[in-house]
Amino acid sequence: MSESKSYHQRRYREDPEFRENAKARSRAWAKNNRERKRKRERARLYARRYGITVSEGKAMWAEQGGLCRCCGTYLKWDDAQCDHCHDTGDIRGFLCGKCNRGIGLLGDNLEGVKRAMEYLA
Repeated sequence: MSESKSYHQRRYREDPEFRENAKARSRAWAKNNRERKRKRERARLYARRYGITVSEGKAMWAEQGGLCRCCGTYLKWDDAQCDHCHDTGDIRGFLCGKCNRGIGLLGDNLEGVKRAMEYLA
């Protein structure tokens, strides 16, 4: 770690005024750079949760034709939600928000979907 970075980290920990000023600068940057912040957060999420880059996610979304894998409606990339198996972490595809929530509310498994189908039949 560079001396400058360790100095700032120590000062952030130990100096309340420095810490408050740093937080204010961070909030101001986030407010003025909402789109950049959103893209950074998505990139971090994809790397941490799914082990892929945003470019790899976009390629998967494009490979499925930009359509929800469940209902087939068109998805803008910004609205696409990454669906994954909670046991293995494998990505199943990209879904619209309604389908992703619906599958999650049905327990994220076939038994829940089958019960819903039986109920509707």
